[in-house]
Amino acid sequence: MLYSDDSYLTELRSPIMSYGVTNWIDQHRQAARRFETDLNVRWYRFTAQLYGYDPAETLFDGSKLLQGYDYVGTSTVSVSVGDIVVVDIGHTSGGLVGNYYESISVSGSTDLDAEDFTGAGWTDVTSDRVKFRDAVSYYSIFLIYRFLANKEREDDYADQREYWMIRYQDEMDIILSDDIGYDFDGDGVIDSTEKKSARYRIKRV
Repeated sequence: MLYSDDSYLTELRSPIMSYGVTNWIDQHRQAARRFETDLNVRWYRFTAQLYGYDPAETLFDGSKLLQGYDYVGTSTVSVSVGDIVVVDIGHTSGGLVGNYYESISVSGSTDLDAEDFTGAGWTDVTSDRVKFRDAVSYYSIFLIYRFLANKEREDDYADQREYWMIRYQDEMDIILSDDIGYDFDGDGVIDSTEKKSARYRIKRV
């Protein structure tokens, strides 16, 4: 699952798409993996035991956060009911850039660029899926500046990397201090009993 996208990065850092790339999808994927690893280590391994699960046997599954998305709305993919699409820059049909839409009836090979996400086959689930977006976006930007430093063999981005890493760490602390929803029973819904915060003192490593 992914949690960040290029359109939101431009809101945070307007020049981010001006570095000669088409997209930052690799950095979004890396940031999602880092975020899920941190959440696993700092929250899931403790919380799973509260629900009677051994975290060594029942492994953390990012899809059970019900927060990310499956596809970007500018490509042709095989969609299933329940898939989440985020509308990215360049979408030419209905739907707001940066919003998240869940398929409630659309399935099969679908040209998402031409899809009207405001139509009957989709429902807007944006408010449910942005909780983690800031943190992962901050880490995505950190990775972008690390990539640029390696590419150009000149480290003109040290201050930027430090700034966005600090923002990521601060946002993670906020996330961990609040209740985190996780679909422990796998029914596709996070109810009020499936929300726990990290109940220990948050420490920086």
